[in-house]
Amino acid sequence: MPALAVSQGLGNPPDYASGVKAALAWLAEHRDAIAAGKAPVEVTNVNVPTCTAGAVRGPIEVPVATDATGRDMLGPSNCESTAEAPADDVDGLSNGYVTVSLIPAA
Repeated sequence: MPALAVSQGLGNPPDYASGVKAALAWLAEHRDAIAAGKAPVEVTNVNVPTCTAGAVRGPIEVPVATDATGRDMLGPSNCESTAEAPADDVDGLSNGYVTVSLIPAA
């Protein structure tokens, strides 16, 4: 069975409304395939930034980071960033994107 993991970026207060919106959008997009038993068996990871300034960007499909050394995954996102084409989910989240990634099978 396909699965969805949704994580909300930190902030004060966290922007749970954007997280709910992203989760519901993913479900609406995949509902028919899941109900028909035709959805691939995979885990999709959605990371949603909390924006204290600017607006949430995306969603954007990116790979899961293989190395986050030196990058702050817990700090606030820069939702006013103009960075394009993030390399991975950490880069995307840091720059205000809702990131969508497949979790690699173990």
